[in-house]
Amino acid sequence: MKIAFLLTGKLRFQDQNHLVKFLNFVKGGDLFINTYESCSNVVKHFDSNIVYHKFNNDLLSHAETEDQKILNSRPGQFNQWYLLSELIDFNIGALEKYDLIVKIRPDLNFTTANFFDSLSKIDANTFYCSSDWFFYSKSNHFLSLFAGYWQKKVKPYIGKNNIYLSINYKNLLLSDLSCIRYRRLFYPESLFKKKDDIRIIARFKNIVADNLEQLSSESFDKLKVHCIWPYYQFGPFSSEKFFAKNVSDNFISQLPSSKASLMNERYKFSYLKNY
Repeated sequence: MKIAFLLTGKLRFQDQNHLVKFLNFVKGGDLFINTYESCSNVVKHFDSNIVYHKFNNDLLSHAETEDQKILNSRPGQFNQWYLLSELIDFNIGALEKYDLIVKIRPDLNFTTANFFDSLSKIDANTFYCSSDWFFYSKSNHFLSLFAGYWQKKVKPYIGKNNIYLSINYKNLLLSDLSCIRYRRLFYPESLFKKKDDIRIIARFKNIVADNLEQLSSESFDKLKVHCIWPYYQFGPFSSEKFFAKNVSDNFISQLPSSKASLMNERYKFSYLKNY
């Protein structure tokens, strides 16, 4: 199986052991990198096959003026999607030749040593993800979702964080709802109460199954909706929320065989940085 690994944004490594461990994980695949100038020293120490790499300044000053304003307003929410979309759009011809495309980041803990074996276990029409940290699918599925993602799937949703947006409930019923934060989407108050937090998957799926026709046809008041996640806060954009919507619009979602979690104190990692 031919695998492309996509690395975007800051490349955080704790120490030499962390770097070696990560490179061993991705050895056998090809790397496509869209990062910052501050990470150029890190990339120089990669011994894996780098097909493409680009170094940007922290303000992404090469972006169009309109995009720069958006990116600099909330870098933590927007930059990852801009860099991913740019990476894919520039390399789409090359990426089409791969069997599997994996978006990965170095500051993750994985539960398996047989990483490549776990990636090979993929089903049709399925998108595998651990939130927006680590996700992959067959290349044609991945490219159909993320080609032009910044223009088509990010910018149109800015400012629509507190309204109901159409949901593919049939895909939700077939998905593992713990793999992305589906609880940040808005659902009709008449069917879902605050206690129906999506983390209680059985209860949530029973409600969807019992009311699938009404939900799919959107036969409810779209102004009487709410987020069932009790800690929800309004803002112009919720990164994981719209990622969840865009995935479920098109695919069934499942957790990867190799579970991933964010490393502790990752923001302090500075191994091999320029400054």
